[in-house]
Amino acid sequence: VNPLAPTEEQSESNKESDGISAKGGFESPLNGIYFSNSQAESFKDKKPIAVMVNNHVQSRPSTGLAKADVVYEAVAEGGITRLMPIFHSQIPENVGSIRSARYYYVELASGYKAHYLHWGAAHVPACQKAAPSSSEYCPPVNGKVETNPEVDAYDRIAKLGVPNLDGGNYSCNTESCAFSRDPNKLGKIPLEHTAFVRLPLVDKLARDIRPQESWHTYVDINEWKFKDDAGVDERGDIGLATPITYNYWDMPDFAVKWDYNKESNRYLRTQGGVKQIDGITKEQLMASSVVIRFTKQEEVGDKKNHLYHDLVGSGDALVFQDGNVIKGTWQRSTHDERDQYFDKEGNQIELVRGQIWVQLVPTDKTVSYGGTVENSEATNLPETE
Repeated sequence: VNPLAPTEEQSESNKESDGISAKGGFESPLNGIYFSNSQAESFKDKKPIAVMVNNHVQSRPSTGLAKADVVYEAVAEGGITRLMPIFHSQIPENVGSIRSARYYYVELASGYKAHYLHWGAAHVPACQKAAPSSSEYCPPVNGKVETNPEVDAYDRIAKLGVPNLDGGNYSCNTESCAFSRDPNKLGKIPLEHTAFVRLPLVDKLARDIRPQESWHTYVDINEWKFKDDAGVDERGDIGLATPITYNYWDMPDFAVKWDYNKESNRYLRTQGGVKQIDGITKEQLMASSVVIRFTKQEEVGDKKNHLYHDLVGSGDALVFQDGNVIKGTWQRSTHDERDQYFDKEGNQIELVRGQIWVQLVPTDKTVSYGGTVENSEATNLPETE
């Protein structure tokens, strides 16, 4: 069973994808999948939901990812990545485990005008704000404060006006509660890996907290262009015999591998040498398009080793889809809009309809595929053993 396969109704719609727009069908603005108008009524006017998901080895497998429209991955600290699935057209029963917010994920969520769900956040603690004469003051150590104010995620949420829900403020241990800790994990793994959200309950919680309709209504986002799957004869072989591979900080547990399935035209994901599955479906995660967004990253010099990610501006990108690779660029003009992707001729890249993964790979790291090694500063390097 393919967890990313469309439902029977979606399949019927997609069979007529060439003419469905003329017939009044609805194209997802997030990932291009077509829905009938009756299907789209349940979600099209609601905000997407972005969830800050743990990707630590002890927290795997994550739950709910198979139903995401788009999934982001970037380093939090120390080479450990976190994921941010964005849900709109499908809502899984639960998503987890949930971790704390980072400012760059706030900005990525803001690009979708989404509800942003997290459990805590990187922030400037009260002791750092206290007067130096106070007993509560925590002074810098070797010139380093606890948290650099530039990466305070709560501050970024407020400045961008992101409608967020911090699970730590609303958690309880009943099934009627949107945020909880998994009783099957408590006491078996560290506490920070046990939080999750019952996503179908989020809408009611959000409305109870902020009843004003503007907090819940879909807001237009800048458009991506989409395309149907290429015909089998038009599909390439990149990722077929030799997988697409890359890492973030050279930590084996976070090394990524995508294997291309030419028949389904999907990329199957492995991380840390283990097939990465959805904890609900138990099926391997897969994508229709894999976007490598080469992104400048650097430590900001605080005690927590928080990171800066260069989200606004432009940089190099690789887009893997249809068994091929498109070399191009990403562009983002403001903090609260999503990237646009262009080929070398300056044309906006049409992404294959389906779940899209966007990976924020550091600019000094390489992506290997089919005997080629790419990074943002050198291309077409011979692959070395």
